[in-house]
Amino acid sequence: MAFELINFKTCYRTLTELFDGGRFPHALLIEGRFGSGRRSLAFYATSLLLCRGEDKPCGECLSCRKIVSKNHPDVKFLDCATMDGKNQLESLRQFIKSAFIIPNESEFCVFILANADTLPIPCQNVLLKILEEPPKTAIFILTALSKGTLIETVQSRVSAVKTPTLSNEQLLEGIKINLPDASAEHQLMLSESCETVGEALQIDGDSAVAKCIKDANELISLAVAGKKFEILVLLSKYNKEQKLFLKLLSLARTRAIELSAQGDQKIPPLRCKRFADIINSSYDSGVQNVSIPLISAVIAGELSKA
Repeated sequence: MAFELINFKTCYRTLTELFDGGRFPHALLIEGRFGSGRRSLAFYATSLLLCRGEDKPCGECLSCRKIVSKNHPDVKFLDCATMDGKNQLESLRQFIKSAFIIPNESEFCVFILANADTLPIPCQNVLLKILEEPPKTAIFILTALSKGTLIETVQSRVSAVKTPTLSNEQLLEGIKINLPDASAEHQLMLSESCETVGEALQIDGDSAVAKCIKDANELISLAVAGKKFEILVLLSKYNKEQKLFLKLLSLARTRAIELSAQGDQKIPPLRCKRFADIINSSYDSGVQNVSIPLISAVIAGELSKA
């Protein structure tokens, strides 16, 4: 697993009961915030399905070891948030097409689609077709902020498991377990500034990413306030940093989707979805090497009016 998961006993029990009872769904959705353990839980479920040991998942058999090392031939992974927008539809089709290939070593082939909620509607409709009539040997595991961020027809085809929300004490405990060499002051600072263990680990490992996370939250706050000039000033810091600029947009898009899923009365969900659409379109332009100042000007204008 990417990091040790805290307070996940209920999730483990739910997945194990589904597997033991022969009721594991052909399409599983794991809901939760960024850094809450969605991807780790997806690989836990994958190990549960493909493990060859008696106490599943054993973590010791050849199949489990291959899953951990990310080289199992019957495990396919796609991060929808990092797909090239120009070729997104074709990339998804090629990924799905492999579901019709007979597994190499196992009874099932597991297809993990991380950040499925970032897929535009045309892509979700393509995904729907395979979920409606999946091959008997294919299991799909999707991760998303919430079930409500997917189109209704896809929602109806998946069974959902939600990652737990940690208390402040549990969050600090998770940070201590995963960053045992950090000072107590640093561990406490991370627990007070982050909402998930994964977010804390990412910030601890990369100060540039920490800056992007802070600026992404600020970008959405400025968009809500309709402050065009301030948005331009914030984005101007990334004029010569394309990779960080794309990271900022990816994080801001995630934040907008989170707010949409929360249904905050102060910020209408439809407005948050509009933010996400604007940022997603700008992200695609950035991938195609469009000038960052030009993208920033478009973002500032559209977000401030949305």
